[in-house]
Parts: sequence; C-alpha cells; structure tokens
Amino acid sequence: MYDKMVDTLSFILISISPMILLGLRHALDVDHITAIDNLVRLHNTTRKSRWVGAGFSIGHMISVLAEMILII
Repeated sequence: MYDKMVDTLSFILISISPMILLGLRHALDVDHITAIDNLVRLHNTTRKSRWVGAGFSIGHMISVLAEMILII
C-alpha cells in the first residue's frame, strides 16, 4: 500500500512541470489570444474589458480542469 502511494506521488510530482508548460503553451495559442482580444474589444470600457477577459480565462480554466480530472 505504501509503495503504491509513493509511486502515485512521484508520478504526480514528475508530471507537474510538463503539465504547466503544456498549459502555458495552450494558453498562448493563437485561437485563445484572438478570442480574448475580440471579446475585450467588444467592451470598450476598461472595467468591462477586464471582467470579460477574466471571465473567459476562469471559465476556460474550469473546463480544462474538469477534463483533466475526468482523464486522470
């Protein structure tokens, strides 16, 4: 039982860096930048555009996190 926990923990720790790097690469894809840019440009006021950008990012993060949990 202990060996299985150590194996699982080491797997998680080893795969954190590639997951973060892949996530950053995914976030900087052209389609994401374009989508956020288009949404923010629709709302010309600074206050609204901040909330729109943050809302898109948080919503996308939640959906990607949910998929990741289902896969793991």
